[in-house]
Parts: sequence; structure tokens; C-alpha cells
Amino acid sequence: MAVLFLMCIMTVGWKYTPVRVHIKTSVSEWAAGFSLQSLKNFLTWRSPGIALRENAAAEEQLLEAEQQAYALRLENDTWKEAANGNAVRETADGSENQEENRTAETSENAAETDETVKNEPDTETGEDAAEAEKNGEESNGEKKEGEEDDENQTLQASAGGMSFSEYIQAAREGNQLLYSWGQLTDFDFVTEHFYQIHGNTTIYPSQLKLEEFLKKDLSIDRDTEGPQILIYHTHGSEYFKDSDKDDPDTLITGVGNVLEEILEEKYGYNVYHDTTVFPYSSSYSRGREKVQQLLEKYPGIQVVIDMHRDSAPGTHLVTEIDGKQTAQIMFFNGMSQTTDGPLTSRKNDNLSDNLAFSLQMKLAAEQMYPGFTRKNYLKAYRYNMDLVGRYTLIEVGAETNTLQEEINAMEPLAEILHCILQ
Repeated sequence: MAVLFLMCIMTVGWKYTPVRVHIKTSVSEWAAGFSLQSLKNFLTWRSPGIALRENAAAEEQLLEAEQQAYALRLENDTWKEAANGNAVRETADGSENQEENRTAETSENAAETDETVKNEPDTETGEDAAEAEKNGEESNGEKKEGEEDDENQTLQASAGGMSFSEYIQAAREGNQLLYSWGQLTDFDFVTEHFYQIHGNTTIYPSQLKLEEFLKKDLSIDRDTEGPQILIYHTHGSEYFKDSDKDDPDTLITGVGNVLEEILEEKYGYNVYHDTTVFPYSSSYSRGREKVQQLLEKYPGIQVVIDMHRDSAPGTHLVTEIDGKQTAQIMFFNGMSQTTDGPLTSRKNDNLSDNLAFSLQMKLAAEQMYPGFTRKNYLKAYRYNMDLVGRYTLIEVGAETNTLQEEINAMEPLAEILHCILQ
């Protein structure tokens, strides 16, 4: 009926110019309105699920573009100039792969971290105490009655003979360890002494569940077939002060070979070391794919180590262990959250285990080799750490260290890992 009525009006009205002009104008306006608004809205509408996927895809494209731009700069720079470029590649947008491809971006605070480690009273006191205990020095040259058992237990810890559970039990019983149980379960004390938190993230007591983490059993099943530990390198081309860039054995992959050998020959673990060098522009996405493939191929893998070296121009991250100049190391965690809240597209269901793993290693290192580890570093993104619970990203020294200093760090690192995993 409405259509017939409209046709009648148009037939009658068409004879009269004012009506004809009005109808033509109204129809034109309606058509224009439909094409520019309704049609546009219809064509551009997306369901919430599609919109999320498109946003994620756009983010990945942006990250890949940023990495490609950086890789191009690396190609145009000389080899050593590339290291200096690493230190300043962080930009304001804070996108993930740029943040993840940050071998150097932690170096913005590296000098400060190094000074903190060197000047921290607890660390220096602990180092002196451990050295005195190793040498069997006593102020009066004699052991007081009742002290022998406690001292032996402390010496065990210093020599790495104590498992982490035994170390924690000793702390709870008040034995002569560097830190008391009260200190180790105090959120403010722990975050101040053992963590460096980047400005783009945060951590809460509900996430750093200290008592739970300290009691957590992170030992692995050593009766499984195939590899139990995977070592790989997101940035496999990272080099050192005296590296030959054409010789993989002098790069970070060569340092990984040393850790693999120690873990297998001295501690009896079955280790798979992947030495793939990924294109820098897509290193984290390619690395993720590789680790997923290996986890599927070797389901017995329970530990993943992503070994890097930091970039810290102008600093020398070194300590002395058993008379050897040894590169300092740093355990790194991605929090999957910024100061504005969780990164829902970068969720990490293994965050608690990641944090427990790095905390236990840090505390074991403090007891066994004071000054060997820098503060655990926390940043906003995920860094593929969601793939397994016992996943650690380790920065071993920096480009200012020598290859031998890096190699010297593998013996104490292997001992620390064994302390947690045995």
C-alpha cells in the first residue's frame, strides 16, 4: 500500500514543478545519506571477535615493521656500531617485539644496576662472610661449642651442596644464612634487594607470592625419555668484546654449548641445545615457533633457557669467582602487564611458575656466589615465557665482556640450576 501511495503522489506531483523538485531533492538526500552513512557503517561493521583479531594482526604488523627497520639499520652500520644502536632503540610506543628485541634496552639502567650490585651492603657482607667460611677462618681460630653443625650447613650452601628446599628449611630454622625467613617473606625487602622493575610495569604482593614461591618444588622428573632441558637463543648472533662474528663458537651460541656440556657431563641432565639464528626482525615470533615445535617433538622438556647477553656500553659486568674473572648474569621476567593493567592479548598462565623459578635461582645465587647475579629484571611484555613454567631468560654479561668471562659464568650458573632442579 505504501508503495502504491508513493507512486500515486509521484505521478500527480510530477506535473507540478515545485512538487517534482521537492521529491527529487528528498530522494537525492536520502540516497546520499544511505551511501555515505548507512552503507559505510554496514560495510565497516565488525563483530567483537573479528575486531580483536584485526587489532592483534595490526599490532603484529607494526612490530614486524619496527624490527625490520631496526634490522636494516644493523645492515647499514658497522658490526660494533650495531651494539651502540641496540642501546637506544626503545621508542615511545612501547610495542612488544621492539621491547622484546631489547638485548640492549635494559642497559638504560645497566650502569646503575652494576653500581647497586657492587655497593649493596648485604651483598658485600655476604661475600666476605662466604669467603671467610670457605677458607675456614675464625676470629679466634677455634669453633665454639654448638656452632659446628650450623657452620657446616652454611658451608654446604656456599659450595652448592644444599638443595633449594634444604636452603629454605635452614632459613626457617634461623641457621647462618645470608637472609632470614622474615626477610625472604617480606615483599618490600625482597623487591628492594632482589628486583629492578622497569617503569612500564609493576608487580603486586598477590603476584609475588613469596612464601608459596619459596616452598614451591621446582625439581624435574629425570626419568623421562629424551631432553629435559632446552637451551636456545632468541638473538643467536649476539657477540662479545673479542668475538669473531663468523665463528658461532665465539658468540652467545658458543656460550650455550658450554652450559650444555656442564649440565650433561657434571650433573647428568639430558640437554637439547638449539643454535638456530633467527632473523632479527622476527626473532621472537620465529623463536616461539621453534620452541613450540621442540616441545611437541620432545615432550619430556621441562626447562627452557633463552640465553642472551645484555648490551651495556661503558660498563663491565664482571665479578671474581674462584679466582676467575666471570661475567655477571641477570634473570629476566616478562610480567604480561603494564602499569595500566594486564596485557590480555599477551596472557601468561605460567607467570607464577616463571617468577618462582627466577626468584629461587636468584636466592640460591646470593647464597652460593654473592655478587654473581644482578637484580632480577621485570618488564611489561611476555617474551614467550608462557610456553612452560620453568622458563628463564638469562642475560649473561654484555658486549663489553670477553668470551672467556662469559664461559667462566657457565659453571656457577649450572650449579645454581642444579640446586633448583635436583
